[in-house]
Amino acid sequence: MFFRKIRKASFIAAFAVIAVLSSSIAVSSENLSPFLPGVTTGTPLGASLPPGFYLVDTGYVASADKLKDGQGNSVPLKVHNYVNTDLFLWVPEWKLLGAQYSANIIVLYARHDVDSSALGGYSSRSSGFFNTIVTPITLSWNLGSGLFTSTGLAIYVPGGNYHYADGKTLQTSYANNYLTLEPNWAISYLHNGWDFTVNNVFDFNRRNPSTDYRSGSAYYLDATATKTLGLWTLGVVGNYSRQFTETSNTAKWLATAIASSTWCSDRWWPTSWAKPN
Repeated sequence: MFFRKIRKASFIAAFAVIAVLSSSIAVSSENLSPFLPGVTTGTPLGASLPPGFYLVDTGYVASADKLKDGQGNSVPLKVHNYVNTDLFLWVPEWKLLGAQYSANIIVLYARHDVDSSALGGYSSRSSGFFNTIVTPITLSWNLGSGLFTSTGLAIYVPGGNYHYADGKTLQTSYANNYLTLEPNWAISYLHNGWDFTVNNVFDFNRRNPSTDYRSGSAYYLDATATKTLGLWTLGVVGNYSRQFTETSNTAKWLATAIASSTWCSDRWWPTSWAKPN
């Protein structure tokens, strides 16, 4: 059954794990983009889990002794990463407007060790919490014949570990010091092991009071077309991303970002550029 597949996917926990590791290339975010393009692919988000309370603890460990720069050359940069997420998901036996109601909270902690001594740098360790993600409402409708649709609202609460110096966001920041409202609408068709899902996501960012910087609002579309055969799931997934409102100080910020692109490509977070002076 597809409910068993959703349980194994631990889709909300996976969303948080990946989101902290990278920021969006397609939009001009001040630090980490709240939503990571493509992170919900492979999951039938139109459908709901059965009623119950779910607690999912997910750990992620990655290690590398060499990375590749933008030209494909090896860079002797050592990186060790650990990410842990706790998902609290509540699916009561409540119906609202004919839909199954659910709510969840995600708490994420990460630690990154970087050794750039071979490049003339130094070793460093940083750790912290990402923004707490609260989804007070998700509604999912079973339309019959394998068709499901859902809509919800996630809130990225200002908090976690973020650091500033001279009015700039530092690369060691793990969170964003601004509120993000993230409504979404998904539709899934599930039948005989097939999963066709389209998830539409909108990020509306508030201004960062510490830097007076406001990241532009963005639209993301995650698409999934897969077939499950036993323990294997095969198929195609993709993402379309588009920023539809301007970022404050966009021209100045992008000019600095482009000039720094070579340096940023050697970082573990290749698109997490800080806001310039």
